[in-house]
Amino acid sequence: MERESVTDPSPAAIKQALAQHSCVDDFELPGRIRDVPAATMVPLRWQSELMAIATVRTAGLRLHGGEVCFPGGTPDSPDENLQRTALREAHEELGIESAQVLGRLSRMPVYTSNHRITPWVTAIDDTVLRPQPEEVAHVLEIPLHALLRQPALEGLPFPLNDGHAWSPLFDLNGHIMFGATAHTLLELLTVLAPLYGLEVPPMKRGKTRWADILPPELVAEAEA
Repeated sequence: MERESVTDPSPAAIKQALAQHSCVDDFELPGRIRDVPAATMVPLRWQSELMAIATVRTAGLRLHGGEVCFPGGTPDSPDENLQRTALREAHEELGIESAQVLGRLSRMPVYTSNHRITPWVTAIDDTVLRPQPEEVAHVLEIPLHALLRQPALEGLPFPLNDGHAWSPLFDLNGHIMFGATAHTLLELLTVLAPLYGLEVPPMKRGKTRWADILPPELVAEAEA
């Protein structure tokens, strides 16, 4: 299918799909308690095609330095709820002034810290983004329809409940999105796929291994 023939779903259609989507908020991972609340924004932008916006965090940050993330963080005293946290953090990190909240996705435990993230999907306009250099090294635009048109998505198995499950990976211009952020993006794809008349591609192993993306002390646990 040529890109020119694709009709991207509207914000209203995505909002309705999110309202009908069942979030899974009790997903657990082995190890830490992961009881620190945090929130992210998954900004969607309609230009020549529907894009999600992610960032590469500055390498020197104490937590998740160099990782691919959606803008977000932990609540501050002015935040009345986690939705407000997501909006504030996106403004601080990317200069997003106006965002229409379309709905939320499942709360995700973070493998490399004690955070549990609530993602909020939003529609943003075409205002030029202003990345905050102390936190954001790069801004990434993710073409969502193109991901759904791939024959397969890359993933890695990890131990879960005496068995194994797949953890998705997304190679975004050489930056690997993994963990809670990648699970959030995969969940968004499951919401969008029916709106395009598509199915989410199956997952298979690629060239990336846990040792390529995780701190050394966590590799053995992920490969168990």
